[in-house]
Amino acid sequence: MIRISDWEITHQIAEYQGRGCVWVEIGVFLGDNALYLFKNFDIKKMYLIDPYSPYDDGSPELMSTKELQQNNKRLAKEKLKPYEDRC
Repeated sequence: MIRISDWEITHQIAEYQGRGCVWVEIGVFLGDNALYLFKNFDIKKMYLIDPYSPYDDGSPELMSTKELQQNNKRLAKEKLKPYEDRC
C-alpha cells in the first residue's frame, strides 16, 4: 500500500487550487478528512467510498459491529450534509 503524507496531499491540492479538484477518498470513516478538504480547498466533486462493513482484526478494542459501522456512516453523512451536492 502506498501512503501519501498529509503534507504531500495538501501540497498537491494547493497546486490545483482555483481550478476545482475532483477527489476520491477511500475509507471515509467519520468524514473528518473529507470535511477538512471541503472547508479548505476548492473541491468541485468528491467521491467517497467506504463499505461501512463490520470487521474483526483480532483485537477486541478495534472490533467493529454492523451497528457501529451504520452509526459511523450516519455521522459522516450529517457532518458532510452542507457539501452533499458535491459528494
